[in-house]
Amino acid sequence: MVDGTASQPGREKRRFPLLYPLWVAVYVDILGYSIQAPLFPAIETIFSVDVFLVSTLLSTNAVFGFICGPLLSAKSDKYGRKPLLLISEAGTMTGFIIFALAPNFWVLFFSRAIDGIFGGIYPISRAVIGDIVPIKYRSKQMANMGLMHIIASLMGPALGGILVERTGSLFAPGILAALLALSSIILTSTIFKETLPSKQVSAAPVPEHSQGDVIQHDGNIKLQPIHKNKVALFVLVQYGLHSFYFTILITMTGLFLQEQLGLGPELIGYFMMLSGGLRIILRFFAFEPIINRFGDKKTTIIGLSVFVVAFVILIFVKDWTLFLVVSILTSFGASCARGPMNSFMSRSVSKHQQGRIQGLGNSLEKITEIVGPMAGGLVLDLYLGPGLAILLLSFSIAPLLMSFKKITFVNDHNDEPHSKPSFLDD
Repeated sequence: MVDGTASQPGREKRRFPLLYPLWVAVYVDILGYSIQAPLFPAIETIFSVDVFLVSTLLSTNAVFGFICGPLLSAKSDKYGRKPLLLISEAGTMTGFIIFALAPNFWVLFFSRAIDGIFGGIYPISRAVIGDIVPIKYRSKQMANMGLMHIIASLMGPALGGILVERTGSLFAPGILAALLALSSIILTSTIFKETLPSKQVSAAPVPEHSQGDVIQHDGNIKLQPIHKNKVALFVLVQYGLHSFYFTILITMTGLFLQEQLGLGPELIGYFMMLSGGLRIILRFFAFEPIINRFGDKKTTIIGLSVFVVAFVILIFVKDWTLFLVVSILTSFGASCARGPMNSFMSRSVSKHQQGRIQGLGNSLEKITEIVGPMAGGLVLDLYLGPGLAILLLSFSIAPLLMSFKKITFVNDHNDEPHSKPSFLDD
């Protein structure tokens, strides 16, 4: 193992110390965003704009992240994870500072664009997990990305809601997010160790067992392009469809609470804090036993099924208590589904393509972040909560059906997916 620690099950949580500073970086990135989450309804009032225009602001980050995030992640396959993480973190901090100082609505667009241009933290973090975590534990560690989201959601929205409610401006929450990003830069630069495999693919000898996605060419390794890897494409499509409705859910929560239930920024922040605390409890006491007992595939099916059930309930939401139930269900579904699906992406390619595959996954997320908030905002504006619920339900069915397709990742047992993954017919 890369970190050299023991492999007893009881020490599982302590066996990947290289990931600790990574979790802080991811946590700070999400916390900075979650601080802004309850601010978007307030932006309507501060800058006198409508719901749809605010929803397009949510998409601005994704437009630039779609272009630049995969490039940063792919570059990390060549230049290393650490320098690209630092570049991404510095860009995020700059975007938060501009957000805090924005004199008008259009400067907010610029701040979100800067954050998107340097949006490599998430895909590079997933590539790091692919670098050092064995297959057996990869889904759990990928799910920890979601755990960071939950923990950040416990504090960020409440902080953002209180600060904007008390000050009436975006300065205080924006500066707080920038200071948190600065702390992440310091931690990454001083503690995080490089995880990229030291040998370049082009100079490495061909392993004797290699087949499929690794072929010999003039004595060097030539990787199979991801666009020719059918399993990788299948997993990416499934993840993209899931991310579409998941993104709408996440980005529209604040606006749903305001438009459908009439809550203000501070109450929205408190609600998100409450639901975040309950989600942490479910993450540890429900997700862990399920994945340990049923494995990655069945856990994914359970998670995607829970989303469908939650969206049916959402159609009938009239008060915050029932919406809290929906929030808990969708958070549990995300814990069960998103970690394993990210692991499937990682397992579908060679270790030397981790940055590329996670960059493509991030690119799909950014596409959904471009289209999702605008679609969700338009539907919410025209049809309120029930219309949004039906939209989410409609797009949650296909990924669930796809999860029943049997897939094998050849050489999983060697923990080095050089061989070409394939489909297994039922």
